[in-house]
Amino acid sequence: MKRIVILVHGYNVSNLELTVGKLRKPFEELGYMVENLRYGYLPHTWQVTKKNPSIARKLASRVTHWQRRGYLVDVVGHSNGCAIGRIATTDNMMNVNTFVAINPALKKDLNPSSTAELVQVWHNEGDSAVVLGKWLRWLTGWARKARPWGEQGNEGYTGKDKNVVNFDCGKDFTVKADGHSAVFHKPASEFYLMAIALYCSEMRTK
Repeated sequence: MKRIVILVHGYNVSNLELTVGKLRKPFEELGYMVENLRYGYLPHTWQVTKKNPSIARKLASRVTHWQRRGYLVDVVGHSNGCAIGRIATTDNMMNVNTFVAINPALKKDLNPSSTAELVQVWHNEGDSAVVLGKWLRWLTGWARKARPWGEQGNEGYTGKDKNVVNFDCGKDFTVKADGHSAVFHKPASEFYLMAIALYCSEMRTK
């Protein structure tokens, strides 16, 4: 079956080629088509609150677009890209094959994509950015739905859904990645970029 992966970057990113864009080559080497969902640089948290729901609608629309053309669709989100994926799932009925959540800016008990066959959460205890995001969420209670930020990128997923598997990049692999975007930067990236693509391509819950 034809396969495509949609890459969704995080908050405060002006050049996605510094993060999720680096996954293009590993996925293409595995036979995927690759699409970047670009939503631009959002320097202020209120812009994230305002735009996340509309970005989520666009993501869900792109998933449906490719599914209607016979593609198996995977999504990879980083940071706020995982919050967008969750909104696309809960509000826009997005249903993908595998959802890969890299250092997700989500409350630790929230499933990034409850309708996906498999969700992979890649986290590490050095991710201090998502811990800060947890407190930003509480500063504006009215924004919690559009910006359900929390410490999942630091602690992993702690909920009970069976379709989620955690990978601790500080403990589960010989190569350690410590920090919010550590898997995208050398020396860790030399291992993790291909590992993430391979796990997305091959790993299943059944």
